[in-house]
Amino acid sequence: MTKIYSLDKKESNVITPLGVKASTGDFFSYLKEDKSKLIFAFIFIFMNSTANTVSPFLVSKAIDRYISVGNVDGLLNIILILAGVATITIATGYAQSMLIGRISQRTLYRLKEGLFAKLQSLPTAFFNQNKAGDLMSRINNDTDKINQFLSQWIGQFIGVMFSLFGVVCFSLYLNWKLSLVMMSMVIFIYIITLLFSPKIRKENKKNLEANSDFSAALQENLTNFRVVAAYSKRDYLENHLEKKNNATFKSALRSGFANRIFEPSYEFFGAIALILVLSYGFHLISIGGATVGVLIAFVAYTQRFYDPMKTLATAFGAIQLASAAWVRLQEVLSLENNLKTENQKGDESGKPKLRLELKNVSFSYDDKNMVIENANLSFEPGKTYALVGPTGGGKSTLASIMAHLYDPTLGVVYLNGKDITIYSQEETSKEISVILQDPILFTGTVAENILYANTDFTNVSIDDLNRVLEHKGFKDVIKRFENGLSTTIKQNGAGLSIGQKQLISFMRAILREPKLLILDEATANIDTVTEAILNKTLEALPPETTKIIIAHRLNTIKDADEIMFVNGRHVTPAGSYEQAIRMITDAKRNS
Repeated sequence: MTKIYSLDKKESNVITPLGVKASTGDFFSYLKEDKSKLIFAFIFIFMNSTANTVSPFLVSKAIDRYISVGNVDGLLNIILILAGVATITIATGYAQSMLIGRISQRTLYRLKEGLFAKLQSLPTAFFNQNKAGDLMSRINNDTDKINQFLSQWIGQFIGVMFSLFGVVCFSLYLNWKLSLVMMSMVIFIYIITLLFSPKIRKENKKNLEANSDFSAALQENLTNFRVVAAYSKRDYLENHLEKKNNATFKSALRSGFANRIFEPSYEFFGAIALILVLSYGFHLISIGGATVGVLIAFVAYTQRFYDPMKTLATAFGAIQLASAAWVRLQEVLSLENNLKTENQKGDESGKPKLRLELKNVSFSYDDKNMVIENANLSFEPGKTYALVGPTGGGKSTLASIMAHLYDPTLGVVYLNGKDITIYSQEETSKEISVILQDPILFTGTVAENILYANTDFTNVSIDDLNRVLEHKGFKDVIKRFENGLSTTIKQNGAGLSIGQKQLISFMRAILREPKLLILDEATANIDTVTEAILNKTLEALPPETTKIIIAHRLNTIKDADEIMFVNGRHVTPAGSYEQAIRMITDAKRNS
C-alpha cells in the first residue's frame, strides 16, 4: 500500500499523524541528557524564589518588632539579613539563567538533529508531497519557538510557581483571613484562562502555518525565478507574495492579541485584590486583628502574587506557541518510513542469474488508479535496455520502482535473485545508480559532488581522484571545468551549463561502478557533442553492468539490446527499433 505523506491539512484522503496529540513525554525525552543540569537549575530557581518571597516577611517583622519600639540593633540585624537575601537572589538568578540557557541550546541541537535524522529516513514520496519551504519553516521557525520558551520562559514559569507557593505559605502564616481576601480573585482568573486558552492555541497554530505557507511560497518562487523572469511575471510574483505576507501579518496580529489578552485581565484583578486587602486590612487593624507591619507585608505579597500572574499570562502565550510548534514538529517526527528495507521475510525465489526481475508488479500512487499494471520484466547482467513511450505513460514511475524509491503496490522486484526489500538502503544505493534528466548538484566543488555518498573513496585526495577518473576515460571531461575537479559549484549549480552538470552526474554514477545503472532521460536537455561524450563515458562501466535507458530521443536507443514500450499501465516488448518508432507514432495518433 502506498502511504500518503502530505502534511497539508487541506489535502483529502491524507494518511498522516495530524490527528494525533503531541506527547509531552516525547518532548521531555530531548531533555534527558541534561537531567542533572535541569535539577540544579530547579534548585537555583527554588532558592531565588524563596529569597524573593521571604523579604516582605522580614520587613513586616522589622516594622512590628524593631522600628515600632526603636530597636536599632535588631533593625541592623534584619538589614544584614536582607542584604544576604539580596545577594542570594542575584547569585541564584545568574546561575539559573546560565544553566537554562545551556539546556535550551543543547535541546534545540538535539531536536534539530532528530528532525534531520527523521527527514533522511523518509522515502522519496514524502518530499514529492511536501513543500521544501514548509519543512524549512518547521526546522527553523518552529524549533526556534520551542527554544525561546525554554530559554526565556521556562525559568520564569517555574520561578513564578515557586514564588506563588511561597507567598501563599507566608501569607497564611501571617494572617489567614487577609490571605484568603488576597487570593479571592484567583477564581475569576482561572475562568478567563479556561475560556480563552483554546482560542489562543488555535490562533498560534494558524500563525505558524501562515509563516510556513509564506516560507514555502518564497522558496518556490525564488528557486524558479528564472522562469518568472522569462515569462515576465514579476508583477504576479510580487502580488502573490504580497497576499501571502498580508495573510501572515494578519495572523501575527491575531496571535499577538490573543497571547496578550490575559495581561490586562490579570492586572485588573490584581488591582481589585489590592483594594480589598487594604480595605479589610484597615478594618483588622482597627479591631486589633492585625498590625501595620502585617498589612505592609500583605501589600507587598499581593503585588508579588498578582504581578507574577502577569508574567504567567505572557509565559502562557509562549507555552501555547511552543505547544503549537511542537505539534507541527510531531507531525514530522511521528511519520514512519513505509518503504520496506532489511525485510527478514523477503522472498529469495528470484532468478539469481538476472540482474533485475519484476514479477507481476503493479503500482498506484493512491491505491485506486494503477500507473503500472502486472509488469513482468527481466534484465540480464551486461545488457542495455530501453524504455520508450509517450509522456505520462509511466516510464519514470517504473524506473523509481526499479531503483526501490517506491515499493510496488502488488508483486515483487528481485535484485540479483533476492527480493529487493531484503537489502538495506545503503546496499541498494551501492548496487543501483540513477542519473536524472535534471542533475542535482550541491554547493561545494566538482570533486565533492562526484564523491557524494561514495564511501569507497572516503578522504581521497584531489590528485588521486583525478588519476582514477582519467583512468576511466574522463580526462577530456575534466578539462571542461575551469579549475578541473577544484571548480567551485554555487547553489543549484549556478554558472554551469546543463551539459557540465550532467557530466558531473555521470562521473558520480560511474565512479560507484553500480551493478545497475538507470538513465532517466539523462541526455534529453544537452547538445549532441556532450551527449556523445556522455555515451563514451558509459564504456568505463564494468562489462557486467546492466543499463536501463529511458529516452524520448529515439536515436539514443539504437544500440539497445532490448526495447520496451511503456504506455497506459502496460509494458510490452517493442521488438526492433523500427517497431518501437511505429508504436510511439500510433500512441501519439491515438492520444
